[in-house]
Amino acid sequence: MDNTRNDQPPTLANTPQSVDEKVSLTPVRKPGQSITMSFPDAIKEVINGKSITRIAWGNKDFCLVKDGWLVIFTKGKFHTWSVNDGDLEANDWIVKEEMQRSKLND
Repeated sequence: MDNTRNDQPPTLANTPQSVDEKVSLTPVRKPGQSITMSFPDAIKEVINGKSITRIAWGNKDFCLVKDGWLVIFTKGKFHTWSVNDGDLEANDWIVKEEMQRSKLND
């Protein structure tokens, strides 16, 4: 049994999956650990350089800081993100898989 402690928030990248399994946003709850977070906790992850998304968005859109701006990637391109009350009140935020920064800067 692995007794190591992982204080990092769960991500899609560190969720156990089989080789043939498609990546999904279905959260896998581990004992004592929440898979989702509130908006303030999600923004802390953005400040730390991570990308965030909502389960409700279906793994298509994500948010991050790019060129000093809070942006959302949706409909195939980046836009300045105007946060709405639904986003502020949501508790289904997760850290998106790690992405190569070079792709984001193109």
